[in-house]
Amino acid sequence: MSSTSSTLRLLSLTATNIRGFCGEHTLELGRDLAVIIGGNGSGKSSILNAIEWCLFGESITMKSGSGMAERIDWILANYNSNEDVSVQLSLALRGETLNITRTRLSAAKSDDLRIELPQGESLVGDAAEAWMAQESFPDFKTWKRSYCQHQEQSRARITEAKDRSAGIAAMLGLDGYREVAATIKELKASKLKAHADDILSDISAEQERAAGRPLREVSDCETTLARLGIDLAQAGPSELAKQQSDLLTSARTIANTLGVDASGIPADDASTQAVMDWAPSWKALVQESSDAARRAAGDAEDQQRSLKAAMAGLSKARQASTDANETQKNLTTQHGSVETLQTALADLETKRSQCVEAAREADALGQLLRDAQAVVHGSATHGGHDAASCPVCGEASSDLAAALQSRIDASATNTHRSEAENLVPRIQAVRDQIQSLTSAASSQQGALATLATQEDSLRGLLPEGVQDGASLEDAKAALAATEASHRKAQEGANVHQSEHATRIDRLAALDGLRTARAKVNETGGELTEEPAFHELQASIDAAAGIACDLDAIADMARALEDEHSTQQVDLVNDTIDQYFTMITGTSHIGGVRVKAHKTATKVAYKILDDGDRDITGTLNQAAFNALSIATLFASAETRACQGLPQFLLLDDPGQSLDSEHLTGLAKAIRMVSEHAQTIVLTYPGGLDAALTQSTSSTSSTTQVYNLGRNVQQNTTQFQEVTA
Repeated sequence: MSSTSSTLRLLSLTATNIRGFCGEHTLELGRDLAVIIGGNGSGKSSILNAIEWCLFGESITMKSGSGMAERIDWILANYNSNEDVSVQLSLALRGETLNITRTRLSAAKSDDLRIELPQGESLVGDAAEAWMAQESFPDFKTWKRSYCQHQEQSRARITEAKDRSAGIAAMLGLDGYREVAATIKELKASKLKAHADDILSDISAEQERAAGRPLREVSDCETTLARLGIDLAQAGPSELAKQQSDLLTSARTIANTLGVDASGIPADDASTQAVMDWAPSWKALVQESSDAARRAAGDAEDQQRSLKAAMAGLSKARQASTDANETQKNLTTQHGSVETLQTALADLETKRSQCVEAAREADALGQLLRDAQAVVHGSATHGGHDAASCPVCGEASSDLAAALQSRIDASATNTHRSEAENLVPRIQAVRDQIQSLTSAASSQQGALATLATQEDSLRGLLPEGVQDGASLEDAKAALAATEASHRKAQEGANVHQSEHATRIDRLAALDGLRTARAKVNETGGELTEEPAFHELQASIDAAAGIACDLDAIADMARALEDEHSTQQVDLVNDTIDQYFTMITGTSHIGGVRVKAHKTATKVAYKILDDGDRDITGTLNQAAFNALSIATLFASAETRACQGLPQFLLLDDPGQSLDSEHLTGLAKAIRMVSEHAQTIVLTYPGGLDAALTQSTSSTSSTTQVYNLGRNVQQNTTQFQEVTA
């Protein structure tokens, strides 16, 4: 059974694709002492990095975040993997199991933290961080002091005064006092008190200056009024009322001109302050109306230009329509209507068709006669007779050939063909006339359509109030009048704005003069008589009192820390000296001790030898490492005995130690593991031998792992061995 009394135990580590772990690897760590053995590059540091990253996140991967000067920024993910990175720590807290998991997706730059509590509840993000703080899990500073022996931080635990004092104060159970004192120091209470005194001094000086201020204000107001053309002899209440009345009357007049809502203009008997409060909004309203008038005038000017262009287009369209009508009329007079010409064309084309058909028939008859003549001539030749004979009946006929020749001669002159050819130019002429009339009609229709379009466009440009039947000159005059009206309104608004500003300045100067003259007659010191001044002074006095109280609390915290440290120091001295003596193998009881050193602002702690000297100046490297580890072990034992979460992670603690010191270190590790679970990462052939040799009788509380390296996959491999 375990003899460890700590409330916290690390049960297992599951690392995926982080540093030396390619893929998922699980390391069981549930016993009091785990010894993990491996050479350089075997992955020991990856185990340390994985545990720290799971608990503290991205900050520990950076030199600035870790607070270790020796460290450089390191890459989180395994080189051979582009998958998600995750680490899960399975922990036993007060006998119940919980899981802390930190994940970084492959495409993400930030981490996701999740805690699965024993009751099944899951916490993420800030809620998870808050739970860890509530359960007294360490921050990274506490981790370095009381949980982890970093190779980079081994000396700092002893040599850095701030780290040494914080660690020893925690062992003494006095870190709460130090936190109170540090917090109050950050508040800079003494500076707050000094600042309050400075404010009161400034108020007193301001009071003295205020005594002469009304006379200067009167002079300034009179200078302003003279510049604004106000006779100083008349610069009284009557002039103030007149200027206010003129200002409001001018506003109502311009409101009527611009069509602005005048309901917001104050009444004549309104207070001057009310008029001053109204003036800026009125200025903005008038400016808006002026801008609107300017835009309207520009629109009217654009309409005039458009109207002028439309009128020019309309004139051209009308002329084009007139010309088209005249052309159509002349062509109709010359050739007749399209319908008449189309009838004549049809007659001519019919007649030509008839002539062509008659000519074709005449040609066919002539060919038939020539064929008959050939037959007759052939018959006479074969019969041996000179006289022609009928090829059908054979009867001789002396005039048959002559008759055929006469008919052939008569058909040679084809009058139908000549007539058909004579009709072609007449037909084409009629067609040209029809085309001319059709084109003229089309031009006439286009001109009429263009004219209608121009008229519609012009009708859309007519200003409001101008009837369609009005002359274009009337429309132009109406647009010009509209533009002039808007220009006049804009000019009037601009003039009013200038006059309005001057009247406001006069009103302000007259009102300021009235107030300043009243102040001249008041008694001095009215500032200190105001209730608000007394309230301010009371607040400043209270702030100064709080500052004094904070200083007193800080002094009390330092005093209590000093008082309680005296009671606790002997116990801590025994613990540190016991571990140091065990590691070094020397009888040095009482030789290493803690001493509190009180200054005006804090309580600091030193580690001295039996000659009351700073021990760090007399130790060799091995003894120095032994003292650092002894301090760490004492801190861990103290936290565990106080019931705070605690386990130890040692990264090659045996460096610089010879075999005798390694034997002593192994005994010290065995002893501290009885109070706080301890995980040792070490090289083979040194501390591991001393630890494994001493585990035979307590193997149930110890586990040993040998680390290997898969060179091809560049990943850590570990195997549990028999202790």
